[in-house]
Amino acid sequence: MFSRVIAPAPSLSTSSGPRRMLGRLRRTPMTTSLTARPRLRRRTLLGLLGALFSASACGASTPPVAEGEEPLEVELRGNRIVFNHQLQFGHDSAEILEPSFPVLNRICELLGEHEEIFRVQVQGHTSVDGEVQHNQELSAARAEAVAEYLRSQGVTQEVTFQGYGETYPICREETDACNEENRRVEFFVDSR
Repeated sequence: MFSRVIAPAPSLSTSSGPRRMLGRLRRTPMTTSLTARPRLRRRTLLGLLGALFSASACGASTPPVAEGEEPLEVELRGNRIVFNHQLQFGHDSAEILEPSFPVLNRICELLGEHEEIFRVQVQGHTSVDGEVQHNQELSAARAEAVAEYLRSQGVTQEVTFQGYGETYPICREETDACNEENRRVEFFVDSR
């Protein structure tokens, strides 16, 4: 399992924020397993850049719900942040896809509403499809991309991430629906 703490980000001005963030990402060492996979690193960085340039900041209103679609719900239950829409990533990559940003932005808002929370752990999981080591690296890269996005949106709590690969499946059947359920990112919090 791979884990790293992301230190609180200094204030970023709107004119040079993404550029400074990119510079900091280039200087930030990746976990040792991720350096062996430059494509994953590049995809993580590209996903992060897409998030920085295309997503609205925390505090933006939640987009309207399409007909037949469930309204977005994000809430704190005990030591977990739970939500009813799954985060989406590019195929076999850590690129955060556009439908995920309303969920992530609402998580940022929720964290801003709870000053008693001092740490957030982002946990990445994959299905059993693919090689074990690759799934481990992919889950860590996805968790890191989400953690970096939270930080870029001004989350003040300590943000850590951990990749668990296929270690903790929710569903054990060998079906597409089950695999989809196992591909997930979870959020756990520590409070005072």
